[in-house]
Amino acid sequence: MRCFIAIDLPEEVREKIYGINKILDGIKHKPVEKHNLHLTLKFLGEINDYRANWVIERLKSLKIKKFKAWLNGLGVFPDENFIRVLWIGVEPSSTIHQIHKQIDDALEKYFKKDKRFQSHITISRIKSLKDKKDFLEKIKSIRVEAGFCVEEIKLKRSILKREGPEYDDLYVFKLL
Repeated sequence: MRCFIAIDLPEEVREKIYGINKILDGIKHKPVEKHNLHLTLKFLGEINDYRANWVIERLKSLKIKKFKAWLNGLGVFPDENFIRVLWIGVEPSSTIHQIHKQIDDALEKYFKKDKRFQSHITISRIKSLKDKKDFLEKIKSIRVEAGFCVEEIKLKRSILKREGPEYDDLYVFKLL
């Protein structure tokens, strides 16, 4: 099964993020379904039941405290010259980076450590873009104000379907 570890977002935050797609009128893109918006802490890829249970046990041993998070500015991947993904940042990035590092360290026996980690939520996948400069100016002017309390992280399964991915929670880790 294809799995990842993530922070889910409250409905009102997903609603605000999804609303950003209206700036993409006239641009060929595929928005992330509103119910699928999340912050990935670590992508695990294909794992079996044994490995999933091992991940659950390793994550249970982590001591992660609840924290307040907020949205912070739009960006693109891989870079401004070749735009394929529109994302929104999540703060406090230092806290999220610490959590990511704890997860990376806890799972290093079976999973490679991530070389780079960017605290973000993917909003849309850009298919083609005629005027990059105009697009970049638009996204730099957008401010989305939304805060939320992070009280859990989840081990999730991704089922790829023609209509798009479907996510199931395999395990919910309550934070301290």
